Amino acid sequence: VEPRVLIIGVRNAAMDCCRTLRRIGATDVKVMARRGRAHFKASPWELEDAEEEQVEIVENHAPKRFVLENGRLIGMEFDRVEWYDDGGRQKSRTLETVFFPCDDVILAIGQENAFPWIERDLGIEFDKWDVPKVDAKTFESSRAGVFFGGDAAFGPKNIIWAVEHGHQAAISIHNHCLG
Repeated sequence: VEPRVLIIGVRNAAMDCCRTLRRIGATDVKVMARRGRAHFKASPWELEDAEEEQVEIVENHAPKRFVLENGRLIGMEFDRVEWYDDGGRQKSRTLETVFFPCDDVILAIGQENAFPWIERDLGIEFDKWDVPKVDAKTFESSRAGVFFGGDAAFGPKNIIWAVEHGHQAAISIHNHCLG
């Protein structure tokens, strides 16, 4: 494992990454956040546990670019920003550009479920959160032969559940293909 690692993102997956890295020997782990703590998506206890394990959480730093030397990553540049209200909308302004040396970077940026690409007349039903309705055992949607798993099926949980859902969905897809 590399000794100096930057984690981009502040959700629970980022907390899993940074804490695991510390446990397997990374000497300097920083979690880089675009916004301040009030906007973090990670659970408060996850943040506290990470900090207890000597993970530094750096607020208000927007990723700018990877810095390479002779084809090898040596760090990243970030814009240190401050946030302000602009007529009811939050905007940021760059205060300075700063460099953080690192040996590796992990992108742990979350994604929200969004299914605008699924035509609504295909026979796939959606629940009140606009997530496809899925059979809890087979992972098949209301349209035969279309399967979903992980966050896309049951909302955000963790990577272990997503992997298990993928495994179970694969079995269902195999059985579906066999008739």
